[in-house]
Amino acid sequence: MFRSNDNHAFDSSDQSSFWIPYSDLMAGLLGIFALLLVITIYKLGEPLNDVRSLLEERRAVVEDLKTSFRGDKRIEITDAGSIRFLGEILFEPGDDELSNDGREVLTDLMPKYLDVITSRQQFTNQLSRILVEGHADPSFALDDSVAAYLYNLDLSQRRAASVVEYLIQSDVLHVHEEFMQRFFMASGRSSTDLIKDGRTGEVDFARSRRIQIDFLMKDKELLNTIMKAIGFEGTADE
Repeated sequence: MFRSNDNHAFDSSDQSSFWIPYSDLMAGLLGIFALLLVITIYKLGEPLNDVRSLLEERRAVVEDLKTSFRGDKRIEITDAGSIRFLGEILFEPGDDELSNDGREVLTDLMPKYLDVITSRQQFTNQLSRILVEGHADPSFALDDSVAAYLYNLDLSQRRAASVVEYLIQSDVLHVHEEFMQRFFMASGRSSTDLIKDGRTGEVDFARSRRIQIDFLMKDKELLNTIMKAIGFEGTADE
């Protein structure tokens, strides 16, 4: 029992009449949060379905690629859907002209690749680029690291361009000519993206020298759609 300065009794038990219990406050906040969450999910319904659908299509394309090339030792298929041709298969050391064996490999394998990539309309609708990358390794002996980088950059770019040129001009791939002109792009990566041995962690020079083909999706467009749905001003490019 307490007494105030005006001599009126004040019972501490009366605090419950004007103090909101902590549990009720938290329940109210959780209710508000749940309501906001429902509103956000409602707004994101269609964009999220688009993202989910695209991810499912992408996963299906990767599985189709792995199935189509299963057991073929001439290439590697990554979990992201990249295909890798080891450098020795397509080119002689230090050369940017496709070898006869390299031409045969591309003629044999690329129709299967393009058939898979173009088989799903929803996937191709969200396709941005198919990047043909040339990769070198740093084992080329030059005392000047900058000179070595530039040498490998030039070589890897010329090799990637040679592959794209051969594919677009190939009679075997004529049915995909328009598609390749629209989506294919050549890029030299020098020795910036090396492959390491999974057990030792050391650079695998043989696998690092390669031509790698990646498909790129319109990720920014989907992100902009989601940002717009939740009322965020601006775009992913800003």
